[in-house]
Amino acid sequence: MDITPQYDNDKWYEWYRNQYMDQMETRWIRKNTEGYWMKAMLAFFMISFIFSMIIRMRTEQLRRKEWIEFMVRKNKVYKMEINDLKRHPEAILKFEKENDVTAMEEKEEL
Repeated sequence: MDITPQYDNDKWYEWYRNQYMDQMETRWIRKNTEGYWMKAMLAFFMISFIFSMIIRMRTEQLRRKEWIEFMVRKNKVYKMEINDLKRHPEAILKFEKENDVTAMEEKEEL
């Protein structure tokens, strides 16, 4: 640190400007911006992590919802088929006869 030239105004102004520039170049930039960039990076990673967790949870919810809807649809179709077969028992016999015929044809081919 230079000694302040107290009595010479021109030198004093030059000294003051040099001191100010020194502070701007070294201490100020190093001290304050390191913390700023660290905070900015931390905030960015935290926000991106939280966002990715929200997206992941949402996709799991949607998958679960789709799976439940699929199972409900499957169950409805199964119940409808059972009701149809109860109403039309001859369809069961027809289906069994068709399967027997195809099984016999396959045996003949072998």
